[in-house]
Amino acid sequence: MKLCNLDNNIIECFNNDAKKIANKLKTDILLYYGPIALEALPLFRDVIENNKKATKSKETLSFIITTTGGSAEAAAKMVEILRYHYKNINIFIPEYAMSAGTILALSGDNICMDYYSSLGPVDPQVPVRKDGSIQYVPALGYLEQAELLIKKSLNNTISPVEYAMLRDMDLAMLKLYEQAKNLSIQLIKDWLVKYKFKDWTTHQSNSEKKGQPVTKDEKINRANEIASMFSDYNLWLSHGRRISIDTLQKDMKLKVDDYTGKDEQLLIRKYNDAIITYTMRIGKSLFMHTPYSYGEL
Repeated sequence: MKLCNLDNNIIECFNNDAKKIANKLKTDILLYYGPIALEALPLFRDVIENNKKATKSKETLSFIITTTGGSAEAAAKMVEILRYHYKNINIFIPEYAMSAGTILALSGDNICMDYYSSLGPVDPQVPVRKDGSIQYVPALGYLEQAELLIKKSLNNTISPVEYAMLRDMDLAMLKLYEQAKNLSIQLIKDWLVKYKFKDWTTHQSNSEKKGQPVTKDEKINRANEIASMFSDYNLWLSHGRRISIDTLQKDMKLKVDDYTGKDEQLLIRKYNDAIITYTMRIGKSLFMHTPYSYGEL
């Protein structure tokens, strides 16, 4: 897209804001605003490669993300791309990272949030064709409803209307939803153990085991607990439920770095808010930015 002088000036302001954050955190910077979709992957690759050519030696990335979610498969590929270029990745969430965004956030070495930030239930979205176009729908709600109707059928308590709903359900689509759920859970388990738990060597909060070494099996079991909680539809009740840092730390016992009140909080918020406003103004759904490269869809 050819930019006017105003747009050039705006992008330059974004570049300066990103450089301030990079200098403060002493890392590379990547901001991502928009859905996590397979069609975004080539642009995601190009933006990161162009940035790496400019920064060259940085091994750590601060990844600032705001997303309503999307495809678990796309999240998995994004993490592959990120890990090819960076040894350490800190995920910053100034507003929200829902569904597949939560999956991606849990791949970070560190998750950084302030009091306003939110993660969401892991309810993967799968593509379906509707009215001639591809739309993404959350999988867990469909699986939960199918399971409920099957139980009612087995107990002979199903109504004629519910029976008609069960009969019309597409078994192939239900299998796709189940696979998406299982993939999401497996990704969380694998990434937590490999990245976030990599420096978890001794027990700190368990009074009975405090100071004792943490085994790989214990890391796997803990990762499984966290993945199960995030994907528990009955626990959160809503695909759009926003899970605060307080809930993550106290109820889920997930270690999250709170950057509330730190210098980078206002820098990141200003940078993120400005890019979201600009993206909406130019009528785009997705925007990626680094100090030396950017892209939009």
